[in-house]
Amino acid sequence: MNPLRLFFWIHAKLLGNNVPLKRYVVTVALITAVPVIISSSVAVFFDLLQLETSRLIPDWRLGNPTLNMAVGISDVLVFSPLVETGLTLIPIKLLRLIKLPAHLIPVVSGIFWGLVHMHYHGALLGMMAAWPFYCFTVVLLNFEKPSLDRAWLIASSVHGVHNILALTCSLVLSQLS
Repeated sequence: MNPLRLFFWIHAKLLGNNVPLKRYVVTVALITAVPVIISSSVAVFFDLLQLETSRLIPDWRLGNPTLNMAVGISDVLVFSPLVETGLTLIPIKLLRLIKLPAHLIPVVSGIFWGLVHMHYHGALLGMMAAWPFYCFTVVLLNFEKPSLDRAWLIASSVHGVHNILALTCSLVLSQLS
């Protein structure tokens, strides 16, 4: 399949307003997660990436390892998607202030969030974060007209499901490597 045609097909799925919301969230989460899962699997296979469970789930130093793991997983699956998606609105507003064309806003947002993740998790994981954040930004822009709050909740839901898929894959891969 032609890569450009594939990109436009994916982009049309990201703009799919006429689909039931649950289906839309799962479809977009899969669109964001599948390339990340494939690339991280290849990276682990070729020993380019060492997935350490301790780096994937934040350590809250709560004393009780079970409680620490539960809070850490909640952080990755609930808190981070809500906060990061909300913070994505700031660069969107700034990019609009400098009159950046609307079709470039998701590209710049994806690069920005890729660099942020690169700083905390390394180059490879940072590059893998750019694509999902491109998609999250498209979702935000797509749903913001009717309601910014609704757009934030939908994009946060996609982000949360994406993190579930990526964390599950990472935990499985960390056991295999």
